[in-house]
Amino acid sequence: MKDGLGNVDLVGPHDKSGLPPREEPTPFGPVLLGPVEYLVSHRLVMAAQEKSEERFDQAVALAQEFGGGLDWDYIEGEARYERVLPLYQQLRERTGVAQARDTQVG
Repeated sequence: MKDGLGNVDLVGPHDKSGLPPREEPTPFGPVLLGPVEYLVSHRLVMAAQEKSEERFDQAVALAQEFGGGLDWDYIEGEARYERVLPLYQQLRERTGVAQARDTQVG
């Protein structure tokens, strides 16, 4: 991740993940943020295309920050569709967040 930039993706109407945006308060008023699941899956695809450990690390950081509230089925489906399922599996191993979801009794 680049210092001072953080995890920022500018999204527009072309980004249609099917997941609703989240509203977050800021000192300047509320802003709508794109679904984190889209950001995670997009970084996995970029990591594969660019052979970039930095992009994969960004996916890990996002998953660790928001892991408990993520739609992991969506991320897995996107990874399967984009043919980056091995990176998704590495993401699960690195974060441990998704495994916890799998072991919950519902």
